[in-house]
Amino acid sequence: MQTGSIGASRVLFVRATTAATLQPWLDDFAAEAAAVSEVRLFDAARPLREQFETVRVVVDLGGFGGHELIDAGRDAGVELWQVLGYGLDHIDVDYVLASGIPLAHTPGSCTAVPLAEHALHLMLNLEKQWRASQAVLASARYGGPFSGELDGQTLGLIGFGASGRALARRALAFGMRVVALDAIHPDDDDPTVAGCEYLGGIESMDELLDVSDYVSLHLPLTDETHHLLDASAIAKMKPSAVIVNVARGKLIDQDALVAALRSGALRGACLDVYEEEPLPPTHPLFGLEGAVLTPHTAGLTRQTSRRRARFAAANVARVVNGNRPLEGLVQR
Repeated sequence: MQTGSIGASRVLFVRATTAATLQPWLDDFAAEAAAVSEVRLFDAARPLREQFETVRVVVDLGGFGGHELIDAGRDAGVELWQVLGYGLDHIDVDYVLASGIPLAHTPGSCTAVPLAEHALHLMLNLEKQWRASQAVLASARYGGPFSGELDGQTLGLIGFGASGRALARRALAFGMRVVALDAIHPDDDDPTVAGCEYLGGIESMDELLDVSDYVSLHLPLTDETHHLLDASAIAKMKPSAVIVNVARGKLIDQDALVAALRSGALRGACLDVYEEEPLPPTHPLFGLEGAVLTPHTAGLTRQTSRRRARFAAANVARVVNGNRPLEGLVQR
């Protein structure tokens, strides 16, 4: 791990104990921050007070820092709690802010491309009958079921931020019609907007569900968006429709989704995220023909890691230079 020459300007890199891909994130961040700060990896076996000595910034991979860590950061005078990720549903935002520690996260633009590419990958996987084709190959047969085409189908985007627009651009290139919802009216100067139909805010969701062949979620998980697609919402979709989710699992009532897939009320589900993670191997989703599943890997690209590292390191540099972090700052 690379470290900087300013020993008093230290960063504590915190990660969830279940993180399976720690090293690339840590290496990329340490390389970006090397010029301004020494980077230490949090060690749960060592006393908290000792670990937070001289620490000015905590970089929290995924935002899993609990109250005990936040308290230790407050007592040590930490000047920034930087979440290395966009979602803040794993961390108690109000608790961090009440502690007086500024909280920042990396913007959605850091993962817009991989999320969009992954969503499209899942859609093509379902449309082109990938699973059935593999079964045909394994049985040494030739031919297989008819597949479909994305061209001419309607993609409904619930959330039209960075990842939603990145998917829209790709879907338009495939000849899809794109309709979108977002609480913030899109900027008409964005060329992506010109090719899409903006339906309005969440109050227009019924209209989007009614016309869409694919419904893709691009929202953060909040109290308001929890189970946004519940049994009632799913019932308003076409039986031939497909739900796509590379955002957060709890945006969907998973039990209602399984019931709809089993009954034929919904054609398919393209999922990278789940209500419970990891998804238990006995979960009924695994046995459903219309379910295309990946293990929360949409954002796991080396490019994502480098973009987030550059962003977080820039905030660390601001703190080290005696300035308040400006980018990605969370406010209530």
